[in-house]
Amino acid sequence: LAVGLLLLAGVAKLLMTCVRQVVRPWWPFTLRQGLAGLYRPRNQTLLFLLSVGTGVAMTLSTLLTQSMLTRYLDGWDLKMKANFFVINIPPEKRAAASKIMTGEGAQVMGEAPIALLALQSVNGKSLSELQEEKGKKRVGGWFLTNLYRASWDPALPESAPGQPLSISLEKNLAEGFKVKPGDSVTFNHGGKELPCIVKELHESNIEKMLENFAILIKERIPPGLAVTWAAGARITDAAHGARVQRALTAAVPGITIFDIAAISEIVEKMIERGAWLVRSLSLLTVFTGLVIVVAVLLAGRRDRLEESVLLRTLGASRSQIRRILICEYLLLGLFAALTGALLSMGFAWLLATRVFKIPFDTWYWPLTAAVGLVCALTALLGMFLSRGVASHPPLSILRGEG
Repeated sequence: LAVGLLLLAGVAKLLMTCVRQVVRPWWPFTLRQGLAGLYRPRNQTLLFLLSVGTGVAMTLSTLLTQSMLTRYLDGWDLKMKANFFVINIPPEKRAAASKIMTGEGAQVMGEAPIALLALQSVNGKSLSELQEEKGKKRVGGWFLTNLYRASWDPALPESAPGQPLSISLEKNLAEGFKVKPGDSVTFNHGGKELPCIVKELHESNIEKMLENFAILIKERIPPGLAVTWAAGARITDAAHGARVQRALTAAVPGITIFDIAAISEIVEKMIERGAWLVRSLSLLTVFTGLVIVVAVLLAGRRDRLEESVLLRTLGASRSQIRRILICEYLLLGLFAALTGALLSMGFAWLLATRVFKIPFDTWYWPLTAAVGLVCALTALLGMFLSRGVASHPPLSILRGEG
């Protein structure tokens, strides 16, 4: 905010200096007078840019952040995501488990094979060698001894025995192994070595079953893997989940079930309330911005009355005075809106990247429309609050009675 206020003050000072220099005598009278209103004695340029520019920056940054947050939260819409998970399904019971879930009214949303792998070596170095390296950052013990679940597309063909596998490692796991794409990693599966080449890294994605594994086998799969299956389904509520669970455990003993329907309902309500709160805050900020504009315009009404008397004494007509006021209001609104819009992008970037930790993106056409709306609104409010200025009796102003 401090930097933003300094920038607005700098823009106001620069604007007053530049306008004084660029005005030419052959320009139209109303335009020259409108521009002169930006640097005349007791001008409102600095006050207007500071107050309205800050209001515009706060309003647009709130709307920008609200747009980014709602888009981010919409991406976490759980209403069409799996909320009932079954793991350790034997291959021969896979079809039966799927049939039972479908028969009980659950919507099966994905299946994936799973094989358990243990780390054996990284880039040709055994686990003991990795632990004994001195003077270097070593691989942590937890990463070395853990069993990792690997999955793949069931449609992949089999590889030849001993052929290195192409795999994708989850990013956090790759950091733990201290490996990057192109490195070699060897796993052990039931006493068999599985040499692998890290082709790429991926981020775990709970919305897609085949991307929510630490290791994804690509291109070809080794023959003879000991496999179990996992399945994700959508149920309506906790009672529905209990019925499906009873039917599954009776027909397929030994499976593990995670019913997160109740948790999903709570998360959905939290997301909806969060989005409503952000929208409400945006409307409140817009209202506050309008109050600021009205307050600043009312503060300069007395000065405009005195100017109108002076101009009418010099021979200006009422229509010319109105055009001068419109020109001044439009220019003030334009520069305040432009500076505020640029500041709002900076504020929104800080909020997105430093506070909410979400990707920053912006929308340029709505920002452009907002600048035009602020200009028009400033001119309309200015003329509405300045009604009677052009026709006010000069004598009452000179006597101090206006």
